[in-house]
Amino acid sequence: MHFYPATFHIQQRWQQADQIKKMKLLIWTLLLFTNILIAQTQTEFKSGMINITTDQNIETEKLTIKLVEGFGWNIILYDLFRENKIVKNNFPKEKGIYTLVINYSENLVYSELVLYKTEPKNEHLEFDFYKENNRIFCRIKSDYATELNKEIVMNELDSEMKKLLESINVEKN
Repeated sequence: MHFYPATFHIQQRWQQADQIKKMKLLIWTLLLFTNILIAQTQTEFKSGMINITTDQNIETEKLTIKLVEGFGWNIILYDLFRENKIVKNNFPKEKGIYTLVINYSENLVYSELVLYKTEPKNEHLEFDFYKENNRIFCRIKSDYATELNKEIVMNELDSEMKKLLESINVEKN
């Protein structure tokens, strides 16, 4: 049987096109499964005002987030996240200066002054925690407090603060 060169060339092109289609299907399938696996390795907590996501390396039961109003002994604590859940209906109602405090385990902390120029009744906070190179990071987003729109790293307590906390715990017992 004798093939003309043009016919053989066309058959090769059709075979190549078919192989490319199969490879594209394989790539899309892999991407889909990768996205499913990534979605499964995240933990997410949602409420009307707060969204928290973490990767699989974050133990959410060790995480607390709160806003603190005032300084010194006269303070009001607004727990936003504790005991592995978002605390509902516990957000400041007044404009003012607050301190955002994020604790992880007993030795990692981050704090930031937050200024609410208007009543934060429609505030929406997002926290995205992840662990990389043995450090814990968090991307924070806020609708009202622009100073919070950043990525932070959780820091260890300094030795003086650790000693102070240990002495308080000893006095309690």
